[in-house]
Amino acid sequence: MRLFLAIDFPEVIKQSLCNEIVILKEKFPDLKWIKKPALHLTLKFLGETEPTLQRKVESALNAAFQITDTFDLRTTITGFFPNPQKARVFYLGLGPSQTLQKCYDIIEDNLSELGIEKEKRKFNPHITLARIKNISLDLDEQLVLQNYKIQKIKISVKEISLMSSHFSPTGVRYTSVQRFSLRRN
Repeated sequence: MRLFLAIDFPEVIKQSLCNEIVILKEKFPDLKWIKKPALHLTLKFLGETEPTLQRKVESALNAAFQITDTFDLRTTITGFFPNPQKARVFYLGLGPSQTLQKCYDIIEDNLSELGIEKEKRKFNPHITLARIKNISLDLDEQLVLQNYKIQKIKISVKEISLMSSHFSPTGVRYTSVQRFSLRRN
């Protein structure tokens, strides 16, 4: 099964983000805009995972997250990965959060003990809004997107989800496999 760990957003947050995407899609129809069911914050991509390893991941993280408090995230500014000139992803950033970083570290530390390699890149929490394929954005387009003001959103995080992704002719479908509840503070 193809798995990843994420913060899956409540429907109201996804709808708010979709409302912004609809506006941007009119101006930039050539970008591959993310659909509502796929809006989430990826914490760790595991890839194809055998059932035995999946059970070990679930067990390790369940215990670790039981002592981690719920927390809030806040959206910030838009940006591009890897940069505006070579943009492949258009994203909405998330403000710094010690508890989010703690969740990320818990995942990395616990999974490395199971033989899953730690991420080499610095953790840069974001919500992917669009993918940019087979086109280049000119300077004016880069500036419009980079300066687009999305209404700030507060996201209350009460759980971390182990998600699966399934490819189909209609696109990728995401399903929650296991939810790890955080401790209510």
